[in-house]
Amino acid sequence: MSGADVAAEAADVTTSTQGRVDNLESKVSGLPDEVQQLAGLLRSALGKLEKEGESGGAGVGAVVTGDAPTRGTQEGAPQNEGITPPSDPAVGPGGGRDRGSLPQGETTETYGGGTGGFGGFVGEGDGFHQNPYSKMRVSVHAPRLEGGQGYCSWRRAFIQAAKTVDMDGQFVGATEPQPDVGDMNKPKATLLAEGYSEAQIHRSLQAFHFLSSALVREPDKAVFGRCVTPKQALDELDKVHNPESQVATQELLSKFQNFAMPADKNPTESLIAMEQLASRLNERGVKVEASFVLSLFLSALPAEYDHAKLTLQSAPTLDRGEVIRVGLLVSADNGSGGKAGRNRGRGGRGGGGNGENGGSGNGNGNGGGDGSSYGGRRRGRCYRCKRRGHQSFSCTTPIADFMTQCENCDGYGHDKSKCPSAKDEEEAKGETAVMAVAVASDDEELDVAREAL
Repeated sequence: MSGADVAAEAADVTTSTQGRVDNLESKVSGLPDEVQQLAGLLRSALGKLEKEGESGGAGVGAVVTGDAPTRGTQEGAPQNEGITPPSDPAVGPGGGRDRGSLPQGETTETYGGGTGGFGGFVGEGDGFHQNPYSKMRVSVHAPRLEGGQGYCSWRRAFIQAAKTVDMDGQFVGATEPQPDVGDMNKPKATLLAEGYSEAQIHRSLQAFHFLSSALVREPDKAVFGRCVTPKQALDELDKVHNPESQVATQELLSKFQNFAMPADKNPTESLIAMEQLASRLNERGVKVEASFVLSLFLSALPAEYDHAKLTLQSAPTLDRGEVIRVGLLVSADNGSGGKAGRNRGRGGRGGGGNGENGGSGNGNGNGGGDGSSYGGRRRGRCYRCKRRGHQSFSCTTPIADFMTQCENCDGYGHDKSKCPSAKDEEEAKGETAVMAVAVASDDEELDVAREAL
């Protein structure tokens, strides 16, 4: 390549480089203007966010007009400046409360300075969070109080749902006065004249509707209709569904811990009674494990079950079926006494026993047998239907097929009118009377003979 070509190429490179440098200089000269515009936009956005944070409301779904600060706000901070309260959809034509104008059982809230709504009412509120940059919308439905559901469990779920929307203070431990908005004909102007703010009125209306949407049964709705504040309505429901007070809970716990089984009672029935007490305690918040019920049941057994208690307590774990089985066996053995002592050896005319050997004779009396009848009760007889072959906890015999127990001899399959022992006793009494007459006649003949001598 010649020197002229090299010089021409160098000139082209120099020209291209100079053009690029000029282009970069023009772009750099425009950057300060763009930076200033961006900084202005950021300052404007931050100013809007600060204003929104300062204007946070007094709670969920409530419009605050400058009253006392609530959860999530600082005392003295401006609240909802420049916000016009919306018209109240829960106020009827006469100025009173219209409960039916709100949707059933739903409340929504935006945490973090956003808007929240309950039915048709929308207001400002910062919820639980003071961070204005965090927003989350939540939809909460009040749990329904069904007839078969436990009231205590429903009440816990209801209060938890109310806490989610920052409404629990209207039902439990309210720190601010609640307006008596229960009268549907009571105008809002009257409530305002009594010193209540619109925020308090709206919050009470929300709480009323939240509770009313959970009620299904007509008796519960009737109780609700008689109340004038949300807290009073929940308290009245407590009295209806849960009349036992805290003192009654302690009494129930004491009754459970001091449970004693009578010696003449079926152990299965006693265990079921203890389990029912434990279930009632669990519903009232006192947790009782099934293993503790079995352990306490063993302690409640009478002295006749001491040997069985030692056997069961030595086992690694307590099993309900094993406890019932051993208890029923001991109950059957203990039940073999009673009236059996006076009937154990009632011999007949054919050489029945002398009352000691228990039926060793083979005559007509009820002493005949194997000597192990124990007055008609034998080990293995069902406690419920009095039949053999099964035990009471597995008994499926209909009531019509229950065996009859005799009141005279404690036997089964007949009543007192057909008892063979009663017939034997009557015959024995008749023979005794005949022998007495014969003896008396012999004595008279002996006296006559003596007089003749």
